[in-house]
Amino acid sequence: MSSYGTLAAYERMRTRDPVDIPMIINGQEVFTGNVVELTPPHDHKNVYARIHVADGTGLVKEAVSGALAARAEWESMSSEARSGIFLRAARLLSTKYRHEVCAATMLGLSKNLFQAEIDAACETIDFWRFNAFYANEIYSHQPAAHSPGVWNRLEHRPLEGFVAAISPFNFIAIGSNLASAPAQMGNVVVLKPALETGLASSLMMRILQEAGLPPGVIQYVPVLDPRGDFTQDALHHPALGGLHFTGSTNVFAQLQRDIAAGIGGNPDTDPAPGDSTGRQPYHSFPRLVGETGGKNYLFAHESALASEEGRRDVAAQLLRGAFEFNGQKCSATSRAYVPASQWPALRRVLEEEVARIKVTGPSDPQSFVTAVINRPAFDRLASAIEGAKADPEMDLVAGGECDDRVGYFVGPTVLAVDLASLGGGASAAGHMAALERAHAKHTVRSELFGPVITVVVYDDQHWQAVARAAADASPYALTGAIFARDRRVLEELASTLRHAQGNLYLNDKSTGAVVGQQPFGGSRRSGTNDKAGHALNLQRWVSTMAIKENLSAPLTTWEYPYMME
Repeated sequence: MSSYGTLAAYERMRTRDPVDIPMIINGQEVFTGNVVELTPPHDHKNVYARIHVADGTGLVKEAVSGALAARAEWESMSSEARSGIFLRAARLLSTKYRHEVCAATMLGLSKNLFQAEIDAACETIDFWRFNAFYANEIYSHQPAAHSPGVWNRLEHRPLEGFVAAISPFNFIAIGSNLASAPAQMGNVVVLKPALETGLASSLMMRILQEAGLPPGVIQYVPVLDPRGDFTQDALHHPALGGLHFTGSTNVFAQLQRDIAAGIGGNPDTDPAPGDSTGRQPYHSFPRLVGETGGKNYLFAHESALASEEGRRDVAAQLLRGAFEFNGQKCSATSRAYVPASQWPALRRVLEEEVARIKVTGPSDPQSFVTAVINRPAFDRLASAIEGAKADPEMDLVAGGECDDRVGYFVGPTVLAVDLASLGGGASAAGHMAALERAHAKHTVRSELFGPVITVVVYDDQHWQAVARAAADASPYALTGAIFARDRRVLEELASTLRHAQGNLYLNDKSTGAVVGQQPFGGSRRSGTNDKAGHALNLQRWVSTMAIKENLSAPLTTWEYPYMME
């Protein structure tokens, strides 16, 4: 679709008076008067919207009650009718609302035209269409065998209670799917959207309403402090059936601990003990599905870099993986391993290409890197870059500029640490000791969530040992990318690194999973690996009942034949 319509919509949104974004409870807009002003990351003095939040209003409790009231009718609706709503929503987004949603994403998140299109439009549309397909696939899963006179079947019911959904700032599509995936399977959902997404995510709610989503099925409840009303009235509610989460590892860990405290004791001897705050135990064990942080790697073998074509390919894949949407993708490449023999040539390519990257606002058609999401993100990244510059063992290869005068702009930054300079030497033991020191560096170890990547330069002969160390160097395991043109090497590296990610890319960048092609999710501290964009995720939102129906003649005795011989 032409970008002119999106740019025109963006200009209208940017220059108009600030709009009010309401909560949506039971299908009705709710303006609380308790507002948070929203400003574009690339123009932080311009207020474009005021989002009304539920903090201190009691409206989260009302949203939960309304969702539970809507549950019976939504659950009883046929799966085909539910799918029809989301398929119509996909059609509306692909046509009537496409420009508006993409423009809202550009304004609120500082995504350039391309990134806004592949997120807010394409991926959301894919989620809604493929979820309908996968739901039908799940419902069709039925027992393969039936004893004579017996009819077996499975009923894939929604969870009891409601699902709480908590969305991140970085993907409009993820927030949409966190709510719509459980709803597709007949659940009702209370959604806490990231405030930064307010303009685009509220448009998604409008689309779903226009597509026929009944009131109360998805409650749109922005809050400023998720530890307040949302925790007390939604996450602590005894009817919580599940949590669908994308965000930071620390927050998800805290939510897991908090929910665990509400499980309760032995229901036979202590049926409803509550706790000192009056909190009642959950009716069911809540399903917890989360996708969290990552410290995603790129591992390059010498065979991938032996030619100029190979070096330019790896450089391009590294730059796209590290810097698209300013490194604020969960899957962004943030550490790389490069053989010393090829590093000087690859470095020259990286220096040349980083110098060509345009850092500007999202409406510039040539924009590649824009502004990071907010002040805390800018300060965190600027501090990490300055710390690396001050480290005599770190090398600033390219970039490193930060400017917050107009927006929160952090330039694409490539850092390097050479194991030889850390005393690696030729021996395997010395090299591994140097690698351990490199892995302790802040920019190599920590998730920065910004346009910063650190290259670890290793001795070619130790590639196997370096790969083994890289596999266990991070508590995260979300995505990884391996580059090698020797097939045996590629297979060995894939085997060595098989537990270091949930999505592995061979000779490709670590970002860009496509719904219906690469189901997404990681393990370790990166989440529960329940694979958004696949039936594996939807399966988590059903509670399957097995049914056996006896079609035989009535029994005349309780005795079995062997007893009557």
